[in-house]
Amino acid sequence: MALSSPSYYSVLGVEPSASPEGIREAFRREAMRWHPDRRPGDPSAAEHFREVHAAYEILSNPERRRAYDLSGADPGAQASDIEVQVTLGLREIFTGVLLKVEVPRAHPCPGCGGMGAVLREGRSLCRACAGSGWGPLRTLYGVSARAPCPVCRGSGGGERQWTRSPCTTCHGIGSLLSRTFLEVRLPPGLEEGARIRVPGQGHPLLRGGSGDLLLAIHLRRGAWSRAGPDVYFDLPVREEVRCRGGRIPVVTPLERLNVRIPRGAPWGTTLSLRGRGLPRPSGEGRGTLFLRLVP
Repeated sequence: MALSSPSYYSVLGVEPSASPEGIREAFRREAMRWHPDRRPGDPSAAEHFREVHAAYEILSNPERRRAYDLSGADPGAQASDIEVQVTLGLREIFTGVLLKVEVPRAHPCPGCGGMGAVLREGRSLCRACAGSGWGPLRTLYGVSARAPCPVCRGSGGGERQWTRSPCTTCHGIGSLLSRTFLEVRLPPGLEEGARIRVPGQGHPLLRGGSGDLLLAIHLRRGAWSRAGPDVYFDLPVREEVRCRGGRIPVVTPLERLNVRIPRGAPWGTTLSLRGRGLPRPSGEGRGTLFLRLVP
């Protein structure tokens, strides 16, 4: 999924495996590097400096860093899908599963309404007295005295103005991260790399509504493999059973089977049990269970 802003790890110049100490050292280095006072005349310095602070704000907090790593997206994004990695075992692939998913969702900061900054009313310094509130020093009959500034009448303030400063609640990001738990029913027979889309459960969109939640499916490795709905197992068989033949129990996530071993079958023989594999995504039957005889 494309990010709407640079990776926080890239902003700090560290790897995703960086330790908390490494994150802290990188922040100090980059904050010094991009501080606007050290780069006068560089219009991009302030933006880089803000990004460095935003990155540290997320990555220095273990919970928010974990949520960022899970979502694979900028928690401050205002319009985005959320991607969550899901790992399934063989039983879950056979039967399907009701999955409880932790979703890190961004929501507009209540302190600034999602703007990332707040406006404050103030006054500039009086140009006539430079903010002192006093007029020029005058001497009359050998006595020196100052009168209140005739322009600001002694207040020292000039014209009213509005100043823009970063929001202290969200530190200029514009949004906050909260955890939501959803229950999602996953069907049986999912493939490695499948992506399940749950509409409306992503980050909120600026014009209303929300993005989607994407579940990226991974299969836990084990003593099995698959090709579509077909599943392949190695079936350990005792030497005496292989020689004389017979039936041995085989337990799958869906059922318990008694599999017939042909008499004298050589090692490596593969038995095919049609209709005993994974449920097909279309719902029309199941694939084949292949059992390879091994000592």
